[in-house]
Amino acid sequence: MSDKRALPGQEYVLRTHNAAETLKSRNIKTHIHWVPGHVQVAGNEKVDKLAKEGTEGSRLPRDASTSITHLRRKNKEQQMEDWKKRWPGMRRGRSYQGRPAPNIHTQLRNHPSRKLVATIVQMRTGHGYNRQYLSRIPSSTIDSPRCTCGYRKQTPQHLLLECKFYNAQRKTLRKQMKPIPLTWHTAMHTGKGLQAAMAFLGETGIATRTWILGPKTDDGSGAIRWSQMNDETGGREDGEGERGERMNVAEVVGAG
Repeated sequence: MSDKRALPGQEYVLRTHNAAETLKSRNIKTHIHWVPGHVQVAGNEKVDKLAKEGTEGSRLPRDASTSITHLRRKNKEQQMEDWKKRWPGMRRGRSYQGRPAPNIHTQLRNHPSRKLVATIVQMRTGHGYNRQYLSRIPSSTIDSPRCTCGYRKQTPQHLLLECKFYNAQRKTLRKQMKPIPLTWHTAMHTGKGLQAAMAFLGETGIATRTWILGPKTDDGSGAIRWSQMNDETGGREDGEGERGERMNVAEVVGAG
């Protein structure tokens, strides 16, 4: 009762405070005390009886006043409905195949690794550490979207579902997702899929800054990081500068 913030039941909290202030102005002290229910306390039994009669009788008209909590809730609901209506026709964000939601998935919200959560979000939007995206940025040294496995576009979908460098890890991913089939949507937008996908990302290290600029060439599983591989033309798309120093070509993406 001491909290006047915009929370459920705020209207009645404010009414109680106003009544207490009125009594205080008349030198009447108000004491509010909690009592257990259904233990033959006369006042509480009377309140229970009146409440039951209120639910059984005809509904009284709503008060003219509206609480701030109610206004906020209705405003949030209206914004979500407007977003859902606009989303199918929006030209931006087409690589994101999920639906608008007010909260992040619990698998992401409760995950201890902020880096893995960031990678999942970047893969969902397509804006992250992949050649398809980096090749579109003028300040990046990546001038081709082609994956080093030979596929024409190194997209998040390709890395997760198709790239031959990660066939062994993908086999484990499929097992962890059974009986759900492995698709982009199931891996990125379901609880079981997200859990398995984050294990896959943690094992392979793909789509992260370290994957782009990291020093390792081969982790023993055959999964070679493309940043360590030169194209057939002998170019330096991996961002290696003079004296073997790595250029931070992927910094334009943000924290990975």
